Amino acid sequence: IGGNMAGKTARELSSEFGVTRALREDIDTCCYHVALSLPAGEKLSSGEWEKVTAKYMARMGLSPTDHQYVVVRHKDKELDHVHIITSRIALDGKVWKPFQDRVKSKNICRQLETEHRLTTVSNEKKQYKAKTTQKERRMSERTGREPEKVSVQKAINELLPEGASLSPQIFCAELEKHGI
Repeated sequence: IGGNMAGKTARELSSEFGVTRALREDIDTCCYHVALSLPAGEKLSSGEWEKVTAKYMARMGLSPTDHQYVVVRHKDKELDHVHIITSRIALDGKVWKPFQDRVKSKNICRQLETEHRLTTVSNEKKQYKAKTTQKERRMSERTGREPEKVSVQKAINELLPEGASLSPQIFCAELEKHGI
């Protein structure tokens, strides 16, 4: 639905991206890909998506006049979404470095949601899940007990549902009630 490239197929686009890739063969990852998605029930027209993606790219530091890019909208899922694929290598050979791009991207998305009167999504995870090692998972299978950090994480999620806060003293007292 947008972009500054002539190709219509994956092969044609890949060939075009090869032009900037040839400028900087020292760069391993020459393209940047991001998907922007709306919550269920919300839709934008192709024209509105073009405006949103142009603002997104500009705020990420990717000039649409300096970087090759294509915006693809497809309906393979129930959520309205687009994919932006852009060359990290500008036409003058300078390389865009996506420093802390996830944090920056999330913040830009929140701005765009407000500006375009879309549902605002929280940047925060609703529930945290303790990551276990393979060794811990095997021990759990053998003993039938869940790893301690999983028990602690479940207790914390129970004590602190989204948006909740406790003083450190109350938090510690509640953890003690859970045997922690």
